[in-house]
Amino acid sequence: MRLKNKPMGKYEGPWMTDNGSREFHENIHFHCVSYSNDPADYGVEVYFANKFAAVELTEQLRSKFSAVILWERGEFEKFKDVWVAYWWTEFLKKSGYGLCEGRGKGWVMDDSVPAKIRNDSTVEYTPLDRGQ
Repeated sequence: MRLKNKPMGKYEGPWMTDNGSREFHENIHFHCVSYSNDPADYGVEVYFANKFAAVELTEQLRSKFSAVILWERGEFEKFKDVWVAYWWTEFLKKSGYGLCEGRGKGWVMDDSVPAKIRNDSTVEYTPLDRGQ
């Protein structure tokens, strides 16, 4: 059974579905699941307002795709709103991502952050969606 993204007042609209959205809406989407069989390509991205729905989709996809990444928006040092990957499949662990350390520590994958920081190691961050 899928967890449903509940409409959020004025943000209610066609992008709020049980399966997330392929279209990013900055005001409501704080979580993302990307999946592919090519680790060099993020493949399909599905955005969610609800962390639990994103986690559920991740669980469904991990046996079907070699590269599945769970992302969320977070704050890192002077960067106030960046995408951070904090969970990934076993295949990606062996491909250089290393061990997942859970929410609050992950790979900053946002182009606004210098490449040296993005490519160096995992970092500690504060999730923007603290309520979930």
